[in-house]
Amino acid sequence: MQVTDRIHLVKDPPSNDFVGFTGVYIVLGKEICLVDAGYHRTPEERIFPYLKHLGRDPSEISLVVLTHGHGDHYEGIPAIKQASNAKVAVHEADAPLIESDRDAELFRRLHIKYPDLFRPVREDVNRSPKADILLKDGDRLNLAGMEVQVIHIPGHQEGSIALYQPNERLLFTGDSVSGDFLHFYGEVEEQLASIKRLMDLRVDLLLAAHRYPPATDAFLRGSEAKAFMERSIRAVEQTYGKVKEFVKASKKPVTPREVAEAIQGPTLITVIKMLEKMARDGEASEIRTETRYW
Repeated sequence: MQVTDRIHLVKDPPSNDFVGFTGVYIVLGKEICLVDAGYHRTPEERIFPYLKHLGRDPSEISLVVLTHGHGDHYEGIPAIKQASNAKVAVHEADAPLIESDRDAELFRRLHIKYPDLFRPVREDVNRSPKADILLKDGDRLNLAGMEVQVIHIPGHQEGSIALYQPNERLLFTGDSVSGDFLHFYGEVEEQLASIKRLMDLRVDLLLAAHRYPPATDAFLRGSEAKAFMERSIRAVEQTYGKVKEFVKASKKPVTPREVAEAIQGPTLITVIKMLEKMARDGEASEIRTETRYW
């Protein structure tokens, strides 16, 4: 679907369900640039047909910028590489994640740190290509003639980035600004600081990778963009308050899964990060057993 004169959004699957699709943004110019690459199937089933509908060819893709190193954002790279000479850019912190298929490296790390809560996945034989461009905060990229600033926003993932175009006041946020849906692998403080940093920008168009509640689509315009960032901050703060309240009210040690089931909303890794913050702040103690308790 067309978002602006030069930016189009491809959804896979093509639904509007809550987080039910991963969005890939197509930026058109003399060449074609993509923000994220989708799943394995996304290029052949969604991106390439859409480009041909626009009268463009997949061979024109020159650059794919990954907002972070999770599979639903990088799995499509091999198909895109096969169809074009596209370079792949990702923040240096997430570069190792995209070199293994099926989020294998991510889950390997989670399993090492939380062996009773996360299991490693079997990696497919076909490995994803390495990044061609390693990004860091403050870098500038040319997206098909549109210059954007790279903003490092750790929280959802260590190497999460946003892409900002100040003249057009547009901001690609990946999964980092997610409304009422809480799913981050970094520290609570990082997540809040990153969104607050984006709040300081003048934004007329926010382009996220999923439709996060209460938004009606993956992109928001005008005052809705700022309100959505504010809501994302409140969601973290309010949910953290609920986690603290539940743990302090419990008459026995509780596991992260028990907290997640009681709170009903944040993902397990988010709950773990909130419990770890409580422990750092002296508001809870971690009991290290085969299964972790707080």
